[in-house]
Amino acid sequence: MEVDEEEARAKMKTILKTFPIELELIYDEKFSSESNDEILQQIIPRLIEVMKPRYTPRYRQVKSWLAALHKHRRVRLLYKQRGTLDKDNRRLHRNNRLNEKKARRVKGAKSLFDKNDEKLENYDRKEFLNVLSDNRYHSSEYSESDEEQPDGKRHINVYNPSWRFEEVR
Repeated sequence: MEVDEEEARAKMKTILKTFPIELELIYDEKFSSESNDEILQQIIPRLIEVMKPRYTPRYRQVKSWLAALHKHRRVRLLYKQRGTLDKDNRRLHRNNRLNEKKARRVKGAKSLFDKNDEKLENYDRKEFLNVLSDNRYHSSEYSESDEEQPDGKRHINVYNPSWRFEEVR
């Protein structure tokens, strides 16, 4: 029986709310701190046991879910303490998600380079990873917007350059 990971994570978050306050992770400290390690040793086996039989996550999987949850809550707490937390918080959430996406892309590219993937053999490893991790590089698509239309609508035109690789078309 295949279970949706997002559904299992949501169930884990719901279960965490029922745990006593002393078993709550400490967001003022890093995830790998001694006090958080002690808490993790207590809550991860409990979570795995309570989630059975519908969900059967591994210890490492639950720990990575808790690490992601801790990261988001810690960042939010630190911004709140600095007084820079936006009221709607959308920008902050979007930036965190984009940084995570960028990190996943770099990790995937490193893995492909390590496996000598045939699609990447023509590229320089260092330059390729720099492009993935640097925000100053943009899409190779050329776009323009025309704001002065008689009907008052904006039209955005995106052009696909002829020199673009077939792999990304």
